[in-house]
Amino acid sequence: MVVTVIGPTPKRLYELAPSWPEAMSEALKDAPPPVVGLEELGARSSIDISNLEDLDEMANAQFVADTSTTNASSITLVLEYEGKRVLLAGDALAGDLIGAFEKFTDRLPISFDAVKVPHHGSEKNVSKELMASISCDKWLISTDGNKHHHPDIAAVARIITCSNEPSIYFNVPSIHNDLWGRKRWQAEFKYQAFYGDQTKGLTVEVG
Repeated sequence: MVVTVIGPTPKRLYELAPSWPEAMSEALKDAPPPVVGLEELGARSSIDISNLEDLDEMANAQFVADTSTTNASSITLVLEYEGKRVLLAGDALAGDLIGAFEKFTDRLPISFDAVKVPHHGSEKNVSKELMASISCDKWLISTDGNKHHHPDIAAVARIITCSNEPSIYFNVPSIHNDLWGRKRWQAEFKYQAFYGDQTKGLTVEVG
């Protein structure tokens, strides 16, 4: 296997240095207990999308980029094995990822067999420009939604509208991602949603 670190850049690490002690303290303070249960499923989201125009409207919501120096310093990896390529985007910023792709390949969009979506599917880290720079049909979102209620609707809408019949994999079900499991939506908007669970996890086959 070939592992290529495409982020963070030295510039992002220098920017992080002054705030690193405070960032570490906050991270340790907010650390979850050793075993984290699934977010309790409550009432389903009342949001409804009746047609492609509604989905496009959500995807076209104003993009406000993440400005966190901690997220900008996130480790981003490209894994390559037997002709397959996977992106682990960490919490990276959309613009930083595009810049890294431009150095990694001569031509965009860059192809991946699977992409772990940056920052748990935050709308601040998933821009339409980022989506246009990637060719992929398998998108992995890892979060239980407890702290920041990710994934954001706009982020998932951008994945669906900018990809060709994508498959979206959620590590666990939650009240913040269960709406994407609606069969009518999957048929109407030509995507598939899959959910793992805490006991069995989630296996994604690439290629």
